[in-house]
Amino acid sequence: AELGAIDDEATRSLIERQLGLHGFDPALAARVQEDLTAVTSTPMGPNLPALRDLDPNRVLRELEFTLAVERPDLQELAELLAHHGTPASAPDYHERLRQVGEQTLRGFLRGFIDLMFEWKGRWYVADYKSNRLPAYEPTHVIEAVQRDHYVLQGELYSAAAHRYLRQRDPSYDPARHWGGALFLFVRGMVDGTPAGSSVFFDGQSPELLAAMDAWLGGSDDSR
Repeated sequence: AELGAIDDEATRSLIERQLGLHGFDPALAARVQEDLTAVTSTPMGPNLPALRDLDPNRVLRELEFTLAVERPDLQELAELLAHHGTPASAPDYHERLRQVGEQTLRGFLRGFIDLMFEWKGRWYVADYKSNRLPAYEPTHVIEAVQRDHYVLQGELYSAAAHRYLRQRDPSYDPARHWGGALFLFVRGMVDGTPAGSSVFFDGQSPELLAAMDAWLGGSDDSR
């Protein structure tokens, strides 16, 4: 179903089928649909849309990527993030990054970006999180993204998306066309949620994107 058609009958039927296929009671479809409607109707930020407002022609789902790190030096990466001061809402994250082992980092190097979308000329990556938090106000969200190293995930997803855009659009300029990374804590995205609550946003500067790309060993623009 399209993001903008979550509350129609076709989506209800789809939810019922999926619940049955996975061993759940299809009667739960109404509640699931209500929750999905709330999630897709909640603005992702003060200057960002709700999921249902996105243009389906400017959306990519489950974008697969592979990043090959030539020198997985996390101390170097921590210094890079400290130098560029990102993200502003979690400025001390680089200190936590110093404690991440190489094996944990390698787990991020191949995967799928849940959602990549364009809004008002800028591209964003978004990842859905189903974590149960004590509350979904900024303090708890910021602690969760640091503790579970989602900030690192966002930086790597952004680096992958940056390469994707640069390789496919000769006019791409990160200063004008890059937006940032979003983590959507869907359990907190309910009716009446203020814009940006339950969401963590990390906007990367062109300088950081270039530094991340170099740290990853650079890329072949001809591909």
